[in-house]
Amino acid sequence: MSDYVFSNQLPTGKNAIVAIASYTGYNQEDAVILNKSALDRGLYRTLNYRTYIDSEDKIQGSDLEERFMNPRHITTIGMKTDDFSQLDENGVIQNNNQLVQGGDILIGKFIRTNEMDKDGNVLYKDCSLYVRRGEYGYVDKVYVNIDNDGFRYCKIRLRNIKIPEFGDKFASRVAQKGTIGLVLPQEEMPFTKD
Repeated sequence: MSDYVFSNQLPTGKNAIVAIASYTGYNQEDAVILNKSALDRGLYRTLNYRTYIDSEDKIQGSDLEERFMNPRHITTIGMKTDDFSQLDENGVIQNNNQLVQGGDILIGKFIRTNEMDKDGNVLYKDCSLYVRRGEYGYVDKVYVNIDNDGFRYCKIRLRNIKIPEFGDKFASRVAQKGTIGLVLPQEEMPFTKD
């Protein structure tokens, strides 16, 4: 099959030196022991991307519209956070490779309501786009454009470097699976004559 699909010529993984042996008891059942020095040099390191997409729109059945903006100069209700410092004047996060974590705002989006506060200011309702809880990443790319109806839409890509750790699952090309049970320094690992 390899002659026809060229699977041996494709970069489908990393080749590692493997010892099939009982060693310290931490590789029982389906567990594997990995070389810490190899992991520090970048072995099995992956780059994960998550894209967040949002757009301005007209609210169905009313004359209200959702708009991207930074809420510094408006009165809002239902805000989930007060920290809009990472947004530019248009309400979109700046593309400067910054770290964002769960709950940080990526896009400030607000709906103008028909209500007013006691000082006569129009109230806006918060419907901003946030990083999902428990996730984090670096702002990799921000794309903003306008659709045919004059509404802006935005795509924000976050990147996250994943370093293997205890409990991560690995598989060979023929689906032999193993979970990391221990990470040992290079000098404590088995070695070949070379």
